[in-house]
Amino acid sequence: MSRIASLAANNQLVNILLSTQRRLQETQVQLSSGKVSQTYDGIALGSERMVNLENTQGVLERFISNNDTTGLQLDVMETSVEAMRVTIRDFKSLLGDMSASGTATKQQVKDIQDWAIRSLTNMEEYLNTQVNGQFLFAGGRNNTRPVNLGITTLAAFQSIYDGVTVNFPTTRDAHLADFSISKDTNNEEGLFVDQNKHLIFRQDDGTQTSTIESTSAMFSNVKAGTRITVSGTSSNDGTYTVKSVSADNTKIEIVTEMLTTETATAAQFELSDKAGATTQKNTVTALHGGTTSAGDTYTLTINGVDVVFTMTADETSNDLLAKAIADKINASTDSAITPVRAVAATDGSGTIELTAKVPGVAFTLAVSSVNAADGNITSTSNVANGAGTTGTILTNANTGTITFSRANDTITAAIDGSFAGVKIGEVITVSGTAENDGTYTVLSRDENAKILTVESNKLTDEGVDTGDTFFDYAVSTQVILDNAASTIQVKTNGGAAPLSGIFSGVPGLAVGDSITVAGADAGNNITYSINAISADGSTLTVSPAPGTGETVTNANDTAAVKITGTGFSYTAVTQLAFTDVGAAGTDTIQVKDAFGGAAVANVFANLRAGMKITVGGMPAINNNGTFTVASV
Repeated sequence: MSRIASLAANNQLVNILLSTQRRLQETQVQLSSGKVSQTYDGIALGSERMVNLENTQGVLERFISNNDTTGLQLDVMETSVEAMRVTIRDFKSLLGDMSASGTATKQQVKDIQDWAIRSLTNMEEYLNTQVNGQFLFAGGRNNTRPVNLGITTLAAFQSIYDGVTVNFPTTRDAHLADFSISKDTNNEEGLFVDQNKHLIFRQDDGTQTSTIESTSAMFSNVKAGTRITVSGTSSNDGTYTVKSVSADNTKIEIVTEMLTTETATAAQFELSDKAGATTQKNTVTALHGGTTSAGDTYTLTINGVDVVFTMTADETSNDLLAKAIADKINASTDSAITPVRAVAATDGSGTIELTAKVPGVAFTLAVSSVNAADGNITSTSNVANGAGTTGTILTNANTGTITFSRANDTITAAIDGSFAGVKIGEVITVSGTAENDGTYTVLSRDENAKILTVESNKLTDEGVDTGDTFFDYAVSTQVILDNAASTIQVKTNGGAAPLSGIFSGVPGLAVGDSITVAGADAGNNITYSINAISADGSTLTVSPAPGTGETVTNANDTAAVKITGTGFSYTAVTQLAFTDVGAAGTDTIQVKDAFGGAAVANVFANLRAGMKITVGGMPAINNNGTFTVASV
């Protein structure tokens, strides 16, 4: 065929050529790419299976990637934990060596303190380790730095934690305690109480303890051992450790170091340098005979109390066995065992050195073992059991009668030169007293060596907040009912000044409330509606207007006027009743109805024993003054 007969035939030939070229192109792409089709359209029947396979492949790849990341995090965490173990082990070893060496020099103490702060900051950094921007030890909040001690130097640490009255929280509850107290919100506007004042600081609440108290249960979230910081006071700003919380959560006791005022005739002083004292040391050797036998037991009897260690499959060397036994001793909280420190050797000998923590204080020791293998335990006394002379002791024969002063933080002997051997900075131990047995750090000594000033940490008696008035109440007031002004006002007796706050505060009164007056003239003993309350809370504008102008005072009324409303009660024309019982008991002050003689309830409900109150305006000058509350 040499020509095309028609347009239709021509179009058919063109389509055949184009189709052939397309198939050729697709075949070339298939050959070059190795794929049947570049899209799922070309493999419609198998596309769903392919998509699922690709998704599965993606999930597995992400799973592997996540595992790699998690594996890296676990490796880094393991490295950090091991680094912390090494830090603790090294410091514990150094501390044991220093303790075992006897009395440490000032430089040795400084070196171990520097090592301790370095260890602390190192552990802080280990716990703040990050991988891919996430803190590994922060739990779910991995974008938050988990540990921030806020302390980088030894001086900064010691300015807060003195190891006696302020310690770092040692329990989880104390460490995680979360609270902030700015005022006594449950009683900030109680009747007769200045609403701006709230906390009560007492150096001694009658039991030789310093306390912080509120009038409501504010300390429910505070735990014993919690470190608290006080600010905004006149005399008590500082850092303290909570010793206990009262059952009703209104009071916390503070760990303190202070003297109690006392005169003692049998006081003794033991000086901490322990002149002539000997430190007892014993060496124990623990061997497992080359065969690890789980269940074998090694027993050390220290001061009559058994410490029993049972072998596991982990003690594969004498060093590991010795370390495990030493750790068992050091972990004990029994008071018979805690005076002794154990340090294991690392030279393969299996020896453990037991050392008395206090020179001059002896301990007893016995050992035994029950072993299936040929291991054993033996003891050698470097210093014989029970050895150790006592330290330097000053008795009444050396000092005479001793006077302890809480106010001045001083210990005063009757004999000059009594404390000539006491060093500044020395810790002395006091015994034989009724109130002051304990240890104290000497800050200074007078020229005659008879007065020691010791370090103290105690609260100072303080009102509350800024130390201003916490309690304010006026007796013998007068009520003025003004017909022309439609007002009821309370003033001091004689009309000297309005008494602010009488009609305000909680529970208080509000516009629209009703009040009832009793004890005034018959025409004024009715119920009134409050239309307004003055800014100072001393005056009510009421309706109806009082029937007659009247001033209710001691002079012209035969009964105390009372104003009552919903949640409100105020009694005017009251008086203070002073009762002096002499040596027979405790003197009292009471607020009474000026004529009927009935006591006014709850006037002193927010005062506490130990507080001081000041009375003024009394006709008898000897009753104007400051008194300390013994009880309410």
